[in-house]
Amino acid sequence: MNKSIIRILSLILGIFFIITSLVLNNQLLRIIILILGIFFLVLFNVIERTHKKIAILIFTFILLLLAQILDYVAIKYFNKPPILIYQIIDSGSIRVYNSLFYRVWQCNINEDVYIIDNLDKIGYFCETKNLDSTNINTYAVELVTNYDKYLDTFIKVNGIVSEVTDDYFLLRSYIIKDNNIIFNNNISLKIYFNRYLDDIKVNDKIELTGRVGKKEDKQIIIEDYEIN
Repeated sequence: MNKSIIRILSLILGIFFIITSLVLNNQLLRIIILILGIFFLVLFNVIERTHKKIAILIFTFILLLLAQILDYVAIKYFNKPPILIYQIIDSGSIRVYNSLFYRVWQCNINEDVYIIDNLDKIGYFCETKNLDSTNINTYAVELVTNYDKYLDTFIKVNGIVSEVTDDYFLLRSYIIKDNNIIFNNNISLKIYFNRYLDDIKVNDKIELTGRVGKKEDKQIIIEDYEIN
């Protein structure tokens, strides 16, 4: 079989496999077929070139970028689950797919409805009623002692603001004694201000939904949050 026929077959198979990967629903099968599609299209582009190694790198990069764009279009306009992702985060009935240029939210894992987060909005994309609200007094110790379990999951927490700086505010566990609020200084949730929020004051009662981020000693950073 000469190279011209191989090129034509590679082009046809490559396009067929990529389109098929966008149509199917089985996630593992979609990934395998997409890889095959990219392989055949790379073969189509490099089989008759002199500097094959460089060409393979260049066309693999270009085709992966094109596949990312097609994946985005399939999610946004055809409500297909994402293919090119590097992390899946499950929080109860909510699932978040992390990709290089965007995130995809599935607010109910039993429903095939996908919302694209272009990373230009800071916050929680699903309806907060899907999560149960827990007081900081319950969460504080639990989040630190079982940090690995909660890392990158979304929680809804309510409490009283114990400290406010120019950059962030803190939620600590507390007790109310003789109408005075006494905060426990050992463990706290740290929430950095964003462009949507800058008017929080000490002793404000607050409820927020956010993602459990990194831990700094006994402080847990809450990211991608939304005030309820």
